[in-house]
Amino acid sequence: MSSGRWLRGLGAPGFTAPADRTGRQVDRYGLAALRLFLFLPLNAILAMEPAKAAQYLAAIEHRFPLPAGYTDAVRRELSSAGDGAAATPPQHDTASPGPPGGALVARIGTDWAGARDSLVEAVLLSATPARVDRLFPGDVAQFASGATNLAHGAAGVLHVLDAVGAGRFADHEQWLLGAVTSSPPRRPGLYDGSAGVAWLLQRFGHHEVATAELDRLLDSLPRVHDTSLFGGLAGIGTALLELAALRGQPQLAEAAATVGMRVAATLDVKARENTAATRTRAGLLRGWSGPAMLFLELHQHTGDARWAERAEQAVVRDLNGCVTTPDATLQVSDGDLRTLPYLDVGSAGIALALARLATVRPHAVAVAVASLPALLRACEAEFVVQPGLFAGRAGLVAALAAVRRIATGPAADPEQRITRALDRHLDRFDWHALRYRGQLAFPGNQLLRLSMDLATGSAGVLLAASTALDDHLPIPLLPGVLPHPARAADPMAAVP
Repeated sequence: MSSGRWLRGLGAPGFTAPADRTGRQVDRYGLAALRLFLFLPLNAILAMEPAKAAQYLAAIEHRFPLPAGYTDAVRRELSSAGDGAAATPPQHDTASPGPPGGALVARIGTDWAGARDSLVEAVLLSATPARVDRLFPGDVAQFASGATNLAHGAAGVLHVLDAVGAGRFADHEQWLLGAVTSSPPRRPGLYDGSAGVAWLLQRFGHHEVATAELDRLLDSLPRVHDTSLFGGLAGIGTALLELAALRGQPQLAEAAATVGMRVAATLDVKARENTAATRTRAGLLRGWSGPAMLFLELHQHTGDARWAERAEQAVVRDLNGCVTTPDATLQVSDGDLRTLPYLDVGSAGIALALARLATVRPHAVAVAVASLPALLRACEAEFVVQPGLFAGRAGLVAALAAVRRIATGPAADPEQRITRALDRHLDRFDWHALRYRGQLAFPGNQLLRLSMDLATGSAGVLLAASTALDDHLPIPLLPGVLPHPARAADPMAAVP
């Protein structure tokens, strides 16, 4: 303390001054960060790449009628050049800061071919096959649910690389096979466990290990009571239908129908409840829109119109958890604090299920279908805090792109409006874009670190942007989320 410097404690990422700032300089830096945050609250990214501050200031200058000179002091205080301030030294899972103001290798909105190749390269460069706890950096959830699953683990990343045409990678598949064999998934679900891993391994032709996972999944089924698409019965039933086709085993489709009946029975029970907890989980991965997708798959598989009726009931259940916001969008109510537009919980997931349902029962659900435009408007938001697929901008892109492909007749929002919204989203990905070893990458949950996983990171952005920009992309891209349009477009053979 004899130097006259006060020791600083912990600070929020993006608001903490560089190490060489002392005294009032620290306060001025924090105040400047707040002045930026008021207009574009992405400060957490500055902790990984301080040079993004210049981009954000240029964006708010263009977007808002600011007083003359408003950004001058902010720019001066946040600058990391010429004042001895240094960026945080790059770690394996953080962005490489590069030169201040350095340009990204490519932008999704203006150079998709370059951005696609760069995203793929970043994912591959991030792989650490020597580690046994995970292959790709992703959300910390992979250390709880296991590093092999679709949402946060290796299976999801390898699936995306293959689905977008980047190829198969034998060494990484061997890592996945070894990890699944030595430490099987801890959970049974589609996105967090055995069901998704078995699906991916079977699709890749690893029949023996897929069989072991499938057997483990079937053994666990009686103990699964969650109905969600993410980790529960709806996702497991969807995986069983996919596996029945991949393996040529009709008995798996019968097992999927049994799972569907369990979900339908739970829907009947829940229909008599109206608690805040059930309403605020409305959406594709945690709410009833996920089971609706399973019901629609079973309807497509069996031709039984009763499954389509169940799908309608499930989607309406989720619509009951929505509120109309002041800007005339329809979003999921999260108590009194906020409304949500996302794929996981929110408007985007419900819109996907409703658009698909409308291709099967356009007349029976006329009132519900009328909600689709307001759900899609919620997916047009210019500012989105996170870039990821399940709870961020990429999910809105995936929903809009998928609805543009599958919606017809009364479900179709004007294609031109959806295209405009997609163009803006693809351009706004640049707000979150970072550099990793000279390539394009994205931060994950809470913008605290880079992520390459499907749910929160670069793989999810790659998949969503590919869905929007590549008309020749083979789908299904994700089981239960982005189904093949041929299934949804087979009009109404079984409609009563």
